[in-house]
Amino acid sequence: MNPPADLGILGGMGPQATHYFTDELLTAIETRHRPRRDQDYPSIFVRYACHVPDRTSALLTDRGPLARAIAREAEILVELGCSQILMPCITAHALLDSELSGFPFLDVRKIVATHIANVFATATVGILATRGARISGAAARLLPVTHTAMFLQDRDEEKLMRFIYGEAKTWGRGTDVSTLTDLANQLRQGGSDLIVAGCTEVEMCLARHATENDGFVFPLRTAAAFFAAGWSTARSPV
Repeated sequence: MNPPADLGILGGMGPQATHYFTDELLTAIETRHRPRRDQDYPSIFVRYACHVPDRTSALLTDRGPLARAIAREAEILVELGCSQILMPCITAHALLDSELSGFPFLDVRKIVATHIANVFATATVGILATRGARISGAAARLLPVTHTAMFLQDRDEEKLMRFIYGEAKTWGRGTDVSTLTDLANQLRQGGSDLIVAGCTEVEMCLARHATENDGFVFPLRTAAAFFAAGWSTARSPV
């Protein structure tokens, strides 16, 4: 019997973004709990499942292989003792309501929607999301039903997709994020009151150049804070 784990991170979608989320999670734990020793941190399994098929391509064609690949990875984390799993890929959340509903996933969309509802009574919200997240409906569920979602026009969405696949997947600290800020401004000019970084790689790049005070919502940072708030340093003996 494997000892219980506080969280399983089903990552690798993409690799750098998984590293970003893990760093945000540790920062949230340190801010909330002020750990002084290793044992004051949660026990976490991080799975870099880089073999998982491209999410947008799968959602637009055949989602079966994607669902099976993620389900196999989730089974591994459950067998390792993870009672909760977080997947730092918003696009892949399209499967949580159907094919993956039997696994103990923390739904980042619900966490973010609750956060937005608590902070913004009503708003038009621009979402920088992949085409797969938009078409599948996964991105819209980042918002409470009282809020209005705004997405990029087709031409601008194509610019975003090129940035994600051409720049962000191999992102470095010197990467120019002006494409993202320009697209965010397009949404603001269209009437958006705030912008949600609705793709892991988008958040990873923007979060080091902008803050929530600049009118952004960062889902993975929000999810990290949510987990930290609910986690306790008290553990049952193994």
